[in-house]
Amino acid sequence: MIIKTFTSLIEAQRTLQFLQQAGIHCYLTDEIMGSTFTVGVGGVKLNVDEADATEAQTLLSAMK
Repeated sequence: MIIKTFTSLIEAQRTLQFLQQAGIHCYLTDEIMGSTFTVGVGGVKLNVDEADATEAQTLLSAMK
């Protein structure tokens, strides 16, 4: 499930690595098109398993 979208591929990758280091299985979609054509595609999407969504959101809140 998508838990966050980004206009920056670098920011998306940094967040992906942060969650992976915390043990959350996650992946990016629309890396190429999302960072180039943000308006048309909706940005780079960070996805996690539904079972990990709450923990991932908590970690993302603490990341700020």
